[in-house]
Amino acid sequence: LRCGLLCKFQSIARIGCAASLGAALAAPWFFWANERTGGEFFRVFFWHHHFLRATGGSPALAVHPWWYYAPRFALDFLPWTPLLIAAAFLVIRNRQVKDDPQALLGAIWLMAMVGVLSVARFKRADYLLPAYPGAAIFLGCVGERWLQLLRERSRQIAKIGFMLMLAGCGAGWWWFHHHVEPKQQAVREQQAFAEHIRQEAPAPKTMLLFRVESHLLAFHLGRPIRTLVEWGELNERLAKPGTHFFVTRAEFVAECLQHVQTRRIEVVARSEDFTSAPPLRPLVLVRTVDDNSPNRGKPACPNITRKD
Repeated sequence: LRCGLLCKFQSIARIGCAASLGAALAAPWFFWANERTGGEFFRVFFWHHHFLRATGGSPALAVHPWWYYAPRFALDFLPWTPLLIAAAFLVIRNRQVKDDPQALLGAIWLMAMVGVLSVARFKRADYLLPAYPGAAIFLGCVGERWLQLLRERSRQIAKIGFMLMLAGCGAGWWWFHHHVEPKQQAVREQQAFAEHIRQEAPAPKTMLLFRVESHLLAFHLGRPIRTLVEWGELNERLAKPGTHFFVTRAEFVAECLQHVQTRRIEVVARSEDFTSAPPLRPLVLVRTVDDNSPNRGKPACPNITRKD
């Protein structure tokens, strides 16, 4: 009993030492980055992208039901999803397969990842990527055990079926890469829109992103950018002297005209005018305009028409 308790204590101590070492190495950089960004690093990285993503407390982050990842995983794990379900039933019915420690590791890995991610309010399909290795380990271990239980002829048939499935995966990937992916990229294209934005507000002018969660747009815009989610923050920034620009979702234009009280604003560009296909989430570029400004009512470029 003492030996068991000692081993557990040593394991916990190792984990604590590793965590302390990691914190000691990372903490100085975190505080340095936060200091250099004027507190933006902690506010955006920890508060917005961690706490608010988990709790769903930000209007800029979409909220999904707890069961979202079940159908999402079943669809994205194709063509292996039916085999994964069959493997689960085999484990339940066959004790020899159930006692496989590697298969158990894969099953716990998969269920733990899906379970933890399902608790968070904000969900995305690519968040499931860490769960796929666990599913692959589980399926591979159970498949190996299942092959050992088959007769020689049935084993050969199963191997041929597996090779045909691999060939089908290759063909499916080719079709997806050449026919589906270009259409998906077209609706997510942000580079031309970002270039137009930087023509209107060249760096080092700070570009405000109001309730916009677009990493691709932020990448093409380049620094400096600032993400805002509250009306008070937006009004405070727009109240400062000078012309200010911000990007928001097209569906928020009416609310912006209603809630922005400190300055007059107008839409000067729309992302749909810079894409070859209707964008997945249309965005708009908005600027402040004073009554005596020469830009009042003047579009940013001739082919942009105000639609607000």
